[in-house]
Amino acid sequence: MDVQPLVGTGGIATYTRNLLCHLEGVRVIPVFGAVRGLDRVRLELPPGLEDRPIVPPLAWRLAHRIRPIAGLLPGFEWVARLPRADLVHGPNYFVPRSDLPAVVTVHDLTALRFPRWHTAAVRERAAKLARAVHQARLTIADSEATAADLVALLGLPAHRVRVIPLAAEEFPGLAEDSPRAPGERPDPGANPAPAAGDQAILARLGIDRPYVLHVGALEPRKNLVRLIRAFGAAVGGDGTRWAFGREGARGAGAIDGREGDYLLVLAGPEAWGAAEVRAAASGDRRVLILGNVSRAELGSLYRQAACFAYPSHFEGFGLPVLEAMACGAPVVASTGGSLPEVVGDAGLLVDPQDERALAGAIRQILFEPGVAEDLSRRGRERAAGFSWRRTADLTREVYLEALGG
Repeated sequence: MDVQPLVGTGGIATYTRNLLCHLEGVRVIPVFGAVRGLDRVRLELPPGLEDRPIVPPLAWRLAHRIRPIAGLLPGFEWVARLPRADLVHGPNYFVPRSDLPAVVTVHDLTALRFPRWHTAAVRERAAKLARAVHQARLTIADSEATAADLVALLGLPAHRVRVIPLAAEEFPGLAEDSPRAPGERPDPGANPAPAAGDQAILARLGIDRPYVLHVGALEPRKNLVRLIRAFGAAVGGDGTRWAFGREGARGAGAIDGREGDYLLVLAGPEAWGAAEVRAAASGDRRVLILGNVSRAELGSLYRQAACFAYPSHFEGFGLPVLEAMACGAPVVASTGGSLPEVVGDAGLLVDPQDERALAGAIRQILFEPGVAEDLSRRGRERAAGFSWRRTADLTREVYLEALGG
């Protein structure tokens, strides 16, 4: 398996890491061909894999081809020490070159569907996707939306596509120490009383009041300029339009918003559209741009969000939405791409172009009695239907099918 995605911190890294953690009955040989990042990859490999040799793709191809005569060639004794492989899996759109049967995972085709939302480098790479998927015996898609795009945009026969959904990350601190029962949410407009660890993390991040959260790269596809405007409309021009709920709804140590307003918190790496997002947020003290955060920080952000907003123009899955629901955050998401498949009836869905609808949905979650609690409960129930174990088991079935088993 190509483990190069583990160098990153986004959804594909999460997918690769959890696949490696949960695959059973499969001996994985890590393949890594980048010049930098090997130390990080070793840190991310699950127990049992961290000490295995990580093979460069070129060495692997050479070993595969000369194995039958390697013992006769001086200096090539190392070939015999490499374990044999039956199949190669590329979890990030492309497969390391080899003569082995291949499986590839394609997460979305937005670079082909909407090239204006991507850089020239990404568009150029996407133009090579057709060859990658047609050479693979089977292609895994995260969603029905991506599967349909593989057929429509790349001409891949539908019988060679398998849909395997992702699942929510398990974050540090999901807690017996939390004061909330599963599915329990505070009254609208009041942040829940943070567990001690969450409270400390939020304080370190500079969050001292209730907040609407978005998680994802600062790039045009995520529709963040529209989110910033819709957030301002939802909470009112002075940012103080919010209610505390019933007396005593807050637990000890909860964030006190009586003297403040809502924040819009954007967590995720800066991408090529970051300047436009920063310009839209300029001068608005209510918009907090955090950049990359750790998994522990991300778990706290999800758990304590008054609302999770994800108005992306188009997604191939939308992993942050599922993670937010698993942590109990009430969700508003767009109807772009796969998001309705993920959210189901457990969140509010709006047209990504409709700023007024987005503002109304945020306002509904923050201010209408019972909405946040209901969405939190339904979101947890919905997220529980996705699991990395099932993702891994279905992937193993694809491996066997690709081998003719």
